[in-house]
Amino acid sequence: MTAGGAASLAAATGGSAECGTDRPDWVEPLAAVLVRDGQDRRPATTLERADRIALRYASFLRWLERPHDAPGCVVCLKAHDWPGQFLFHTGQPTVVVAPQGHGKTNAASYLMELALGHRREWDVFTNVPFPWFEDLRGAVPAPPRLFAVHSATELMAGIANTVLQDRIPAVVLDESGQWLSSHDWRSGGAESWTKFTYVERHFRTRGPVLVYHTWKTVLEPLRQEGDLRGSYCRVIKVRGKYRIARVEDRSRWWVVEESALPYLTLGLRGFDMDLDFKELGSHLSGSLTAVAQQALDYLRELAERRAAEADQAAEGARDAHEAAVTNRNAAMARRDDAFEWRNEEIVRKFVEHPETTNGEVRGHYRTNIGGPLLARLRAEADRRREQVGGTG
Repeated sequence: MTAGGAASLAAATGGSAECGTDRPDWVEPLAAVLVRDGQDRRPATTLERADRIALRYASFLRWLERPHDAPGCVVCLKAHDWPGQFLFHTGQPTVVVAPQGHGKTNAASYLMELALGHRREWDVFTNVPFPWFEDLRGAVPAPPRLFAVHSATELMAGIANTVLQDRIPAVVLDESGQWLSSHDWRSGGAESWTKFTYVERHFRTRGPVLVYHTWKTVLEPLRQEGDLRGSYCRVIKVRGKYRIARVEDRSRWWVVEESALPYLTLGLRGFDMDLDFKELGSHLSGSLTAVAQQALDYLRELAERRAAEADQAAEGARDAHEAAVTNRNAAMARRDDAFEWRNEEIVRKFVEHPETTNGEVRGHYRTNIGGPLLARLRAEADRRREQVGGTG
């Protein structure tokens, strides 16, 4: 996959992307979800196209089940033409920039497709919304070795477990500008992520590949060439074909085909920076497996600490609620006592001075006491006068 073209996945797998005769039961619901997701695309996703995409995915899954002949694989033979391996540098992020609607998520999915198909020793972690992670969880099979992550703690747990299984973690994160932007790169979360680019080297992580809409939102440290960043690429369209072009060396570009991994354009791509990587890094030392176990131990302790804090917060909230209810009840009781005292005073005034008008009562208490209430109080005063008169 050098400048001038790219070997297709179908060619590399002997036509694995063809539909074949096997039609799993889940093809129809997957196609229906893709039609609904792509109804606002231009052009909109038709049922025929969605069905073809679903069948390509089924063929891709069948191909993944077969042994991989790396020495005879066209894609593997040309993998050295890519920076890193398919842009997955070891311990260095790759920044991919493409405007909305210019194939950035397809490019990210295509890179994952290459990794899953031709680097069988890798586990791939991503926040790209695939149907088997969302609408069709449990109904459509997910590719082996592809995992959904939506937080830094989930990502680090996955990376550490992969290392302990003597495998290689690789990371692709879409819509990075939504949660990791140059506009707030000095914030706690962004600074923590910068530390991740150093921490990940302990785990020999491939990537992460970070996908942005615009260059200006790329995290400030990643704009600089050097050890921190592996590659900076753009997704461009040339003669109707999308390419990933390396900005550092414009002679190097690779054709991006339609990915065999059908993704959702309207799915959730969030990623929560809920981990302080600087603090995590201070707990790591030793061999690859040692730091992986240390990371899991740290995450377990962090989860226990957060659970305890949540329990304390919940208890505090319960206490605050009970205190608020008690205060509210006491205030209502004081209010009722005040109303009772005022009404009794009005009744006494009516008893002693029956000629007192409602307006005089309202003026004396500086409040707009309702007519029906005053009528009831006047009736009570009349009753008391009658009782006094009858007794006399």
